[in-house]
Amino acid sequence: MAELIHFEFVNLPPCRVIGRELTLSMEEMAKANPVPAFWGKCFEENAFAPLEALGDALYNDALADAAGAYLDWMGDVEPDGRFRCLVGMLAKPGTEPPQGYAFKDLPAGTLALGQIKGPESEIYSQSESLVMPLIKKAGKKPAGYMMEVYACPRFTTPDENGCVVLDYYMEVQ
Repeated sequence: MAELIHFEFVNLPPCRVIGRELTLSMEEMAKANPVPAFWGKCFEENAFAPLEALGDALYNDALADAAGAYLDWMGDVEPDGRFRCLVGMLAKPGTEPPQGYAFKDLPAGTLALGQIKGPESEIYSQSESLVMPLIKKAGKKPAGYMMEVYACPRFTTPDENGCVVLDYYMEVQ
């Protein structure tokens, strides 16, 4: 079972998410979530190499101790419920994306950060329900996007029980 092991509000400086883009709906996510296959395709095509080659243009200090982490940004919800998913990395404002990559400029803002520990098969589905009560308790509400950040080594190296830690960020107001 997944558990919330850390929660706090953090300030995000202006930055740019650069990555490969997928547009989908919550209905598609509920039926047969295409995001894991999209991640697989990104790894298969070595999609992170051009991002890592951005070097100093990457914004390694934007998320404190998650320097160089891969992420999954979801937002820009349309009236019909479709939304954008960017699989990539954070870069400094104005960084030119590699050819074939999309981007989203994020203004400075407040994010709720919940670190969710558990088996990888459980952390994704439980992350929102674990952080939302604390967001509401603080008198805040979701404001538009969320990010799953896969920080090394807490996400990439399971502990002795096979558990990893997902950094789950939600923009709040």
